[in-house]
Amino acid sequence: MRIGFFNGYSIWGGGEKWHIEMAKNCHDKGDKVFIYSPIDGELAKRSRDLGFHIRDVQITKNSYFNIFFYFKVKAMIERDKLDVLVFNSFRDVRSAALAVKAAKVKKVVLRCGMPIAPKQSLSYRLAFQRGIDYFVPISEAVRDEFKNKSPLLLSENKYAPVIANGIDLDDFSYVGETSEELITLGNAVRLSHQKGLDMLLPSLKILKERGHHFVMKIAGTGEESESLEKLRSELGLEKEVEFLGHTDDVASFVKTIDIYAFTSRYEGTARSMIEAMACGKPVVAFNTSSMKEVVADSKSGFLAEAFSEEDFANKLEILIKDKNLRAQFGKNGRQIVEEKFDKKKNFARWYDFLSK
Repeated sequence: MRIGFFNGYSIWGGGEKWHIEMAKNCHDKGDKVFIYSPIDGELAKRSRDLGFHIRDVQITKNSYFNIFFYFKVKAMIERDKLDVLVFNSFRDVRSAALAVKAAKVKKVVLRCGMPIAPKQSLSYRLAFQRGIDYFVPISEAVRDEFKNKSPLLLSENKYAPVIANGIDLDDFSYVGETSEELITLGNAVRLSHQKGLDMLLPSLKILKERGHHFVMKIAGTGEESESLEKLRSELGLEKEVEFLGHTDDVASFVKTIDIYAFTSRYEGTARSMIEAMACGKPVVAFNTSSMKEVVADSKSGFLAEAFSEEDFANKLEILIKDKNLRAQFGKNGRQIVEEKFDKKKNFARWYDFLSK
């Protein structure tokens, strides 16, 4: 199989990580792998020593109606004689899907990882209807959001079954309950509006006012770091909340905490939450987006009323008080991850789908 992965972004994130891991999976099976991405971007840089063929693609906000870009992409794909190409973003689909299809690629796939639907403008409708053969969501929430908000973009027969994100279970081994006296809450997220830390800190304030002693460790960086540090001071949580900055070793970090407190406003599939469950940590999250597809409420954690700081605090309080419940939820969470989010199994499903 000659397979291409098209990603016009220079940054490194979840989509780029999936692309390179799936590309390695295909390469290891003997397939010819092509990466279409900015030559100076993170995906291309990290692909250089992996045996892939790298093609420089520079996408701008006007690429979707640039005729020169269209013919450049078409010629590039024709030379590479692809059987399959995988997109990972709406912008890339709008910019290049018609050119890819014109190059006679047999199967053009969009992997969709976020529960956000694109506009139903003419340019998107043309790109999706004529350029995409299959839409593969990573969760039911992603699929439902797309179908409900953008029903004109794809016909029903183009929706493929959900294939969830997965993690390497060897990297995130089960450790279970670790607390002795002081409870450690934690999460590893980007410090952005999406992740809802502006709701987490007031929830922690409620716990403190109820007399609970704990420490909350937050691993990550982002555009809201300054405002969150200010909010921590305003709420008087300097002793309880620690901002640790970026960590490359999420597994080691997660293994040091007792409860994973996850306040994201929306997710395709929350990888960090899955990683915490794999390590045997109970989870508290808001009941929104795809959270119920990951957390079994009252079995592997709790789903608090969406965006209710008080209910989030209530759910944390139950786990803080009950060590045995934390341990049982942790065991149940590990079992769920093994059944639904094993990367090896899910990559095998992806490969079967792409190679048919």
